[in-house]
Amino acid sequence: MIVQPNCKINLGLNVIRKRMDGYHDIETVFYPSGLCDSIEITASEDSRSDSLPRDLKIPGDSSLNLCVRAYELIKGTFSDTCRQSPSSQGHTFGIRPGGGSSNAAFTLKALNEMFRLGLNNGQLKAFALRLGSDCSFFIENIPAFAKGRGEVLEKVSIDLSGFYLLIVIPQVFVSTADAYSMIQPARPESSLKEIITLPVSKWKGNMVNDLKMLFV
Repeated sequence: MIVQPNCKINLGLNVIRKRMDGYHDIETVFYPSGLCDSIEITASEDSRSDSLPRDLKIPGDSSLNLCVRAYELIKGTFSDTCRQSPSSQGHTFGIRPGGGSSNAAFTLKALNEMFRLGLNNGQLKAFALRLGSDCSFFIENIPAFAKGRGEVLEKVSIDLSGFYLLIVIPQVFVSTADAYSMIQPARPESSLKEIITLPVSKWKGNMVNDLKMLFV
């Protein structure tokens, strides 16, 4: 099975407060983009343990790969069902390649279909949340106002199909943890939930990203 997990963009980001668990409460608007990865999940007759293909070079510890973790989560929870599934009998599984939040969520959805688990979106979101704060967004994959750690989602009506999205990837790396450590959390005067109801021409000057402001 081949799935194409799309990325998302954050329309604004307000860091509200630091939580006792070390995370931050935020508010943002998640908006799905058309830019996609491709992930292939295949049944293999190879008797070796389930893993990424050996010829696929992905930096880092594969045990930390969210797609692998998604598979292990499903396999550990539904071991009997997975063994009895017609698509898995006598086979192990390979995932090529993947690793991010959307990849993990799409892997969960694909495995739900392949193993015929019958999980609804609410159940899939619960599994996705165990993999990452924003993974659950990609289960329904529609524009949403997000709060809490990013896992509390509320559908919003917004359509940017008439606009171009320019995604720039600079050749620098900034640790998310380091960036958050430099933030002074504060509740904004206007919530992003209100700002996105304005015409797009009014977003400039009203919609801000607290992480971006660190480097301006």
